[in-house]
Amino acid sequence: MSKAPMLYLLRHAKAGNRYDALEDDRERSLTQKGLVQAQSIATHLTPKGITEIISSPYRRCIETVRPLSILSGVEITDDSVLGEEATIDGLRAIVTRCLEAAPNQQTTASTVICTHGNVVPAIIDILGLYSNDTIRCAKGSIYEIDLADRILSYIEF
Repeated sequence: MSKAPMLYLLRHAKAGNRYDALEDDRERSLTQKGLVQAQSIATHLTPKGITEIISSPYRRCIETVRPLSILSGVEITDDSVLGEEATIDGLRAIVTRCLEAAPNQQTTASTVICTHGNVVPAIIDILGLYSNDTIRCAKGSIYEIDLADRILSYIEF
């Protein structure tokens, strides 16, 4: 478990094609590959001492963090601010809340945020860590962000 306050910023795992879906896009589920990615993400993050899971209410995001919730015993909070239609002001509020919950290096808060490909770069930019070299954002990826030292690392599943 990390001793520094951490933010784990996820892009949801692989979902079905939005153009093939006959239903509301918010209800699009993960593919078989996405389900495997979600389980891998859960296995990777569970030992990190997750204290909070916040997700876009879109089904593919909830399905991405559900295995983590089960393994860690941490309930998922869905927040419409993290949907594809996210606003900068709404995202700033979420980031501010995460930063305030982790005021110093003695804190062991570890927050997971699961959202969409258009939202991940915006959150990284709000944190002041955006650069063209750091943004990859594949489906089923995690940006691990040390909030105390503002160090960013990237993992794909």
